Amino acid sequence: MKKGLKISGIVILILVVILIALPFLFSGIIKKAAIKKADEQLNAKLEIRDLRLNLISNFPHATLSLYDVVLSGIDNFEGDTLIQAKSVEISMSLINLIRSRYNISQLKLDSSSVYTKILPSGQSNWDIVKKDSSKVNISNDSKPFKLQIQNILLTGCNAVYEDQISHVKTIITGWNGTISADFAGDESSIKTTSVIDEFSLFIKDVPYLDKLKFTTNSSFSADLKNKKFTLTKSDVQLNEVKTHIDGSFTLVEKKGINFDFKLTALDTDFKDILSVVPSIYTKDFEDLEASGAVSIDGYVKGLMQDEIYPAFSLKLFVHNGMFKYSSLPKSVDNINIDFLMENEGGSLDSTKVNVSRFNFNIGGNTFKSNLSVQTPVSDLHMKVYLKGILDLDLIKEIYPLDKGLEIGGKIDADLDMAANLSNIEKDEYDKIKIAGQLNLSNILFKREKQPTIQIKNAAAKLNHQLVNLSSFNIRIGNNDLSIKGRLENLLGYIVADKTLKGQLDIKSAHFNVNDFTGNRSKKSSKPFVVPKNLDLALTASLKQVTYEKTDITNLDGNITIKSGVITMKNVTANTLGGYCKANGSYNTAQNPSKPLLNMALDMNKMSFFETFQSVKAIGKFAPVFEKIIGTYSMKMSFTTIIDQNQDQTLANIKGSGTMKTDVIKVKGGIKILDELAAKVKLESLSSFIAKNVIVEFTVQDGKLTTKPFDVKILGTKLNLGGSTGLDKSIDYKVSLYFPGPLRVGLINNIAMTVKGTTDNPKFMIDPKSMLVNSATSIPGQLIGGGILGQAAVNAGTGLAKNLLKKKK
Repeated sequence: MKKGLKISGIVILILVVILIALPFLFSGIIKKAAIKKADEQLNAKLEIRDLRLNLISNFPHATLSLYDVVLSGIDNFEGDTLIQAKSVEISMSLINLIRSRYNISQLKLDSSSVYTKILPSGQSNWDIVKKDSSKVNISNDSKPFKLQIQNILLTGCNAVYEDQISHVKTIITGWNGTISADFAGDESSIKTTSVIDEFSLFIKDVPYLDKLKFTTNSSFSADLKNKKFTLTKSDVQLNEVKTHIDGSFTLVEKKGINFDFKLTALDTDFKDILSVVPSIYTKDFEDLEASGAVSIDGYVKGLMQDEIYPAFSLKLFVHNGMFKYSSLPKSVDNINIDFLMENEGGSLDSTKVNVSRFNFNIGGNTFKSNLSVQTPVSDLHMKVYLKGILDLDLIKEIYPLDKGLEIGGKIDADLDMAANLSNIEKDEYDKIKIAGQLNLSNILFKREKQPTIQIKNAAAKLNHQLVNLSSFNIRIGNNDLSIKGRLENLLGYIVADKTLKGQLDIKSAHFNVNDFTGNRSKKSSKPFVVPKNLDLALTASLKQVTYEKTDITNLDGNITIKSGVITMKNVTANTLGGYCKANGSYNTAQNPSKPLLNMALDMNKMSFFETFQSVKAIGKFAPVFEKIIGTYSMKMSFTTIIDQNQDQTLANIKGSGTMKTDVIKVKGGIKILDELAAKVKLESLSSFIAKNVIVEFTVQDGKLTTKPFDVKILGTKLNLGGSTGLDKSIDYKVSLYFPGPLRVGLINNIAMTVKGTTDNPKFMIDPKSMLVNSATSIPGQLIGGGILGQAAVNAGTGLAKNLLKKKK
């Protein structure tokens, strides 16, 4: 007996050791097999950081735990992650698993995210099963597959659904809850209790539901034989709005669904309705007092199949509503809303939205509006009416503004519009009804760390084709603009991306472009893209403009913006100490990422030093500007391709021009001149005054190249020509001509080549130039040519070489 017990104990111990050891022995094998199977059967990439099998903790259940699971797309969905989970835990009965009974007692998902997407082509990212792997041979005696999931536990899960065909997007954040299901027989059930921290619904990027808290306690009964699913209990709450849904849906042939649902909200009051307005629900909602009669109901009934849609309706009525924050003095009263969205079934184009009344009163000012929408698919028809005064000075008395935020001014609107989208797209203005006016006065928007926006006044009259802007005076920070003129097709521009046309007069006393272009001091920045749907003629008169480091005054001229191109015609301004006239264009029509700049400049009396300080290109191409006192005049034409890298933009410049000076003073400190002066022992070459210097130049391939030009310095003539590169490289040919009194011995001419960089020039003197000139001066003049002349040249050669040695 004792021996039998001992043997039994040993056997049990061995089995326990095996149960403990097996997971460690086979976890790696299971992981590799799972990934291999996924690669064989899925058009996706599966990654699992770790996999563990536990046969002890939940015995007689086996628990399979997967950590850091990622299922990502390939091909058209490269970079998209379909499923990502911190951990997935599956518990199944060992005995049922052996008997092919797939009874999942619990499925846990922790910090999991699901991202589903439908492309415009109709391809979905969850359709990842390879076609060959979906073919399964089923024998006649095979038993039906049975799956029973007893419990699903969700913790901190997220989900996104994006349909790029219908432009619908839903976002679920922070999903916590339980789902229990039983699909073991024909009669099955599903129960769920869930809390979603944020639920959002976007249609064409418009947030219809924005970060609402979603709570549900629902039960389904499933008649799998007849494919009918019935809600036995469904309580749904969005923020504070409590609704109840009754009904069922049935799956029919050809992927159809028959719906029969009814929505009611019997216990909802006006404060609950206000909770779905994010700015109100997140701002002292407990401090809000509200009253008014409310009713909500809706239904969905009928077949949805292919392009056939069921009938549906959603009604919302608010009568004599009001709300007031107890900490603030004023309320919003007489809120009346009549909203109806309905469709009789069949086509989605039969959908009608009618807001027959949306009225309210603030501080004795009544604002009235209504809206109707029909045929949203075939040809959107819309009517809008707005009339009333909004006194923004009262906002702080009815709504708790954020600290540091100020809002003020008045909006007086009287607008009536009716149009079909097709009329707008075809420019059929006679079929479009727009009438009314819009007036703004003393508008103020002020927030900490942002420029203050003030609109002193704005007045516009609208008709079916034109917006006549009689005044628009705005100030943004320290920048002011005064605009008058007319705009054509504003509605088409807003609704259908049509071309906005117009003529505008723009005036300003001060405008700093840097306040609107951001930090352009970075070496890499994206260029501005000119919209192609603009056709504007602008007459500008700007008293003071700042662009980067350049101050500009009295800027006047004509500017057109059309088809992605900005064109300047005879734009004049005072800048860099002088006067400038510019003609040219900035073109993003062909390549928005690499705009083409084409300019012709006529500059007069510009300051060398101010140009160096303000224009980056000058600092790169002509650093000598920093050491020159005086002014220059220049005519220059150039083109360049604007690159995200500013240095590359300079390298792309291709152009030519001529610069002229009257009187300039070189104050010293130019490395090439300082070293030249030292080599020939003439200090006047380092610091001097020169007159009537004319320089012809070209710019190409990152180099500024000058034709040889003369500079007269106290009787000495300096002739130089060559190039300076963006990389500071230099390559110049220099010649010095000395008159009689300044000759260096017998030499009246020195020619040399200067290479290296602007910081480290390298001089190479050409002895032949000195020999020829020495021969033609004293020896040549005294002795003449022939044998005696050649002897004089040889003597001059020796003298020149000795002189060069001394200079070194």
